[in-house]
Amino acid sequence: MIYSASEVQVVLDELSQAADQVRLAAMKMGKAEAELTMFKAADLADAKRDAQAAENSATMDAYAGGVLSGKNQAERDTQLAAFLAQDEDVQAAARLLRRGEVTASNLEAEVTRCTGDYKAATYRVHAAKARAELMRAMLDAGREPEGEGQGAFEKYGF
Repeated sequence: MIYSASEVQVVLDELSQAADQVRLAAMKMGKAEAELTMFKAADLADAKRDAQAAENSATMDAYAGGVLSGKNQAERDTQLAAFLAQDEDVQAAARLLRRGEVTASNLEAEVTRCTGDYKAATYRVHAAKARAELMRAMLDAGREPEGEGQGAFEKYGF
């Protein structure tokens, strides 16, 4: 015989472990994608709405307070930008939005990492499967011609 039972068992164990790693990586990837989707749909969307609402409110205050007295649109835009830059509510909302965007970016990085882990795990499965197929072919080639004896893979249910 070309391979011992322990060598066959090692290959079968590699296949089993690789399959478990794929399942675990798929679960982690799904969880990361779900977290990103939920964050973007809820928290980040809320931060964007809050930032826009704060800017709209401050703009209305600027018009009502007579802050925008420029004779042309360019002057009024400059005056409004200066007013918004000093408005505490606008700045606080902008900070929250930036934090949300950083969090979204971190979650996207986690999805990318998990996707890479999943791909690596699938590659390990393919490698282990190729080793098992090679081993089986070599065992089949070394089998007794009249079917005497039992192949190692059949013995272990492969």
